[in-house]
Amino acid sequence: FLVMDKELDKIISKLTVRLKDVTDNRYIGTGVIYCSDELKEKVYIITASHCLFIDGDDFQQQREEVFVDILQKDLIDYQSIKVAVNPDLLFKDKKKDIAILSIDKKEIENILGETPKIKVVKEKSIYKNFIVKGFPQATFGEEIAVLYPDWLQTIDTRFQLQLKEDYTAYNTKGFSGSGVFINTEKDIFLYGIFTRFRAEEKGKV
Repeated sequence: FLVMDKELDKIISKLTVRLKDVTDNRYIGTGVIYCSDELKEKVYIITASHCLFIDGDDFQQQREEVFVDILQKDLIDYQSIKVAVNPDLLFKDKKKDIAILSIDKKEIENILGETPKIKVVKEKSIYKNFIVKGFPQATFGEEIAVLYPDWLQTIDTRFQLQLKEDYTAYNTKGFSGSGVFINTEKDIFLYGIFTRFRAEEKGKV
């Protein structure tokens, strides 16, 4: 098991955002900031599509806007910005449960400071150490928590990890949309996002 480097841990925290409902400020999920040179003046928030629907997995009642809570430069407090949900940038499918929110880079960096750039990979290679950060229901979305799951298997365009932590389905609900990062000890790569949890006799997947 690889020990998480403090600087890498800080980067993941900076990239992890909290999503909230604009009508009642209720916590609805997690997202991960993606920034690259190709996006120029834009930054993407990648999340699970079902977080952007009032009826969740039914994908019928789409939210028009959401609050995105971004970690401030002090790395302690969060600041909210209101972001419009573009229906063209989300899927309505449990097997393709992914969505993108597009935000001006300056708006993010006014809060966060310089946005860390990370590589996205499609293959995990030999690496088996994963890190997931999100805002679980166990803390009512108030505190960020971290998971260190183990690799299980690939299923078409999705993959399964097994949780070692003692979380229930209720507690993990808030992790939806969290980035799943590969930890190589010297670097981190975004490999996917957390979309589903199921508890079964052989473990929590």
